[in-house]
Amino acid sequence: MPVEIVSDFAEFRNLAPEWEDLLKKSYFNDFANSHAWLCTWWEAFGVDSELRVILVREENKLIAAAPLRLSKSKFRGLPVRELAFMSNSHVPQIDFMVDKSQIKCGLQALLEAISELAGWEVFRLENIQTSSPLWPV
Repeated sequence: MPVEIVSDFAEFRNLAPEWEDLLKKSYFNDFANSHAWLCTWWEAFGVDSELRVILVREENKLIAAAPLRLSKSKFRGLPVRELAFMSNSHVPQIDFMVDKSQIKCGLQALLEAISELAGWEVFRLENIQTSSPLWPV
């Protein structure tokens, strides 16, 4: 499955129609994953981060997405490059977006893309629901 990494905010803004289509089909259909919320969050809190939105397509159709950011952080007192959701204390829950009919292959493609993504040492998964298919990972 083709995977694309979006690191330019203008490019991310242009994804609105297909992002919202996927959100409607996703196992986690919440305002925190809406395109409008993520754009607003990025404009307010993304200043010290780099955008790393991962998109997975099947036959040119968006079937999975991970709204992620890369930033400098501390892990056990050591400086690290941290990959994390586009979230903070203002976001009660967030998750990957995966078409309910493509959960297994969509999650697998996202996780493989994350493992191959350069530039991070720590991957922080916070504020995901215990019912998420991502939880056992």
